[in-house]
Amino acid sequence: MVVAAAMALPATGQEAPLPWEIWKDPGVVARIRSDARVVLASSVDPDGGSYDRHSEGDSRFVRVIDGEGVIFETESAGAVTRIWMTQGDGISADLDPKIRLRVRIDGADDPVIDLSLPEFFGGEIPPFFSPMVLNRQHSGGGNVSYMPLPFRKGCRVSLVNAENAKIWFQVSAMLMDEPADIISFTGAEDLSRWRRMLAHPGTDPWAVGPGETVSETVILQPGKAHTLAAVDGPDQITAIVLRLPSHRLGEVVIRLSFDGQTTVDMPLPWFFGIGRPSCRPVRSLFIGGDQGEVYSYFPMPFRSGAEVEVELSAASAKRLKLAFAVRRSGSAPASGTGLFRALTIDVPASVRGRDAVLLDLVGPGRLAGLAVTAGSTSSAGWAFLEGDETLRVDGEDPPSWRGTGVEDFFGGGFYFRVDPGRPGIFRQALHGMTCIGGTPGQPSMSFYRLMPADGPIFDRSLNFEVEGGPTGEVPLRWRGVAWYYGFTD
Repeated sequence: MVVAAAMALPATGQEAPLPWEIWKDPGVVARIRSDARVVLASSVDPDGGSYDRHSEGDSRFVRVIDGEGVIFETESAGAVTRIWMTQGDGISADLDPKIRLRVRIDGADDPVIDLSLPEFFGGEIPPFFSPMVLNRQHSGGGNVSYMPLPFRKGCRVSLVNAENAKIWFQVSAMLMDEPADIISFTGAEDLSRWRRMLAHPGTDPWAVGPGETVSETVILQPGKAHTLAAVDGPDQITAIVLRLPSHRLGEVVIRLSFDGQTTVDMPLPWFFGIGRPSCRPVRSLFIGGDQGEVYSYFPMPFRSGAEVEVELSAASAKRLKLAFAVRRSGSAPASGTGLFRALTIDVPASVRGRDAVLLDLVGPGRLAGLAVTAGSTSSAGWAFLEGDETLRVDGEDPPSWRGTGVEDFFGGGFYFRVDPGRPGIFRQALHGMTCIGGTPGQPSMSFYRLMPADGPIFDRSLNFEVEGGPTGEVPLRWRGVAWYYGFTD
């Protein structure tokens, strides 16, 4: 195993990176900024119906201006951080080349982006290169952009020639109270590092620096805990890499403590997002595994101290050989950073007519991602994927985030089908679908989504619920993990 010494590098000659500028400093995902908030505009049916798409006679546009259908509009400062779309009938289809995407910023009459949908998501038109944008073939039936589109005085995203089209869409944006330090999008930005980070999930995303790494091989005894690293602060852990036989991952518990609080305490498969032994592991920007090795590159800041501990189950039949590396950055974390936390999601069966509650967090905090396995406890087939997600920040009503379906949230479309066959497994840096299980009548799926630039930031609370199928009547089963940041209890 190779773990380089590392330290986040702030932008030379500039202020601290903005909340979406992960390529400048991965540590920004740990910052809980009271001056930032995340919103989602989508084609969800505002009346809670089954059809969460725009179509002829059933418009989901915010408004229409000079023949353009507006799908997102704000007068705030911030950045569009994710755009998702899909079209098709039963399975995903290529996006209609007659439909154009136009983006205007800062009140300008002329669009800064004016491309057909296949051009925008195709990955070949500068500066919209893959994998910063992904078409349906690479994203399980969805078309996704992670190109940041910052603006100082507002933004409008619209579709041209889509009045009669059947199309599903989502636009996520990080909005700021003030435009300070924001440079509006021009298309000439150097995002080569962001592109490299997304192109090589599983590769260390941290820049080389003067940090220190503790690494060795230990023998774990059944029922015994072993401290892999104890670090004094202020500092931040930037890498935890473990190597052990894949079939024995479930025998080991990992515990992480920061500033005297144990914020992670769960079996390794849960922490690293592995849905079940037969699943392909997550392989994402910050966490995942493969070939008998699991890794976390999440920033884990602390002020006074940190401890990384593992324990082999007392029920294990024999001892276990474990190779590990734990790295610290060697620098104090930025102000406003929260403690890294991982929380088990476990919904045995939701009640018909009630949304499944995946998260009910008390803030302040910032959601960084989740990896979950979902299905239904009834013979509803794939209907569980039809449920819309609702994320409610600080008890807001109406919520600032209402999605269009489970597979849409995880970057796919049409049950992750890109052809008439079975749904396709895929793994990208920020989202993927890793497993299909269950039975034909009661199937299940495992998927993940990291949210470094579009995870909700909350002052008091975050509630994350998922509707039970298209009308809320499908009982759901959810289990997995959420990674997030929160201040000291």
